[in-house]
Amino acid sequence: MSEMSAWATLRVKLKAKKAHVQRFEDKLQAGIPDANFCLHGTEVWLEGKFLKEYPKRETTKVKVGLRKEQAVWIENRILAGGDVYIWIREPDGWRLVEGSLCRSLQHGIPLAAYRDCGTLYTRAEGLIDAIT
Repeated sequence: MSEMSAWATLRVKLKAKKAHVQRFEDKLQAGIPDANFCLHGTEVWLEGKFLKEYPKRETTKVKVGLRKEQAVWIENRILAGGDVYIWIREPDGWRLVEGSLCRSLQHGIPLAAYRDCGTLYTRAEGLIDAIT
C-alpha cells in the first residue's frame, strides 16, 4: 500500500463518519502533521508513517522516520491541549500511537518495546473508531 492509497483509505473512513478532513503539504514550515480532522467539535491532528518490514531482532531499533521538527510540533500542540496521533502503516496492519510518544518514535525504539507502543489494528476501521 502506498502513502497515497493509505491516506485515501483513512479519508474515506473519516468522511463516512461525517468528519471534515484536511490534508496539509506545508513546504514553508517544517513539522506540521499530514492531516487534521474535526468531528463533533473536536479537532485531531494526524501524522502518518510507514514501516515496510520489522527488524529481525527484538533489540534492533524501529525507526519510522519521524523528524525532529515533527516531534517538536507535536509536543507543542499537546502542551497547548491539542490531540495528536501518529498512525503507522506496517506489515501487520495499522498502528495508532499517542502523540506524547513522538520522541521515542523519533529516536527509534527496540522492536520489543515498539510492539507495546500504541495499538495495532488489522483494519483501518479499527484505527478510525479509536480516534473518533
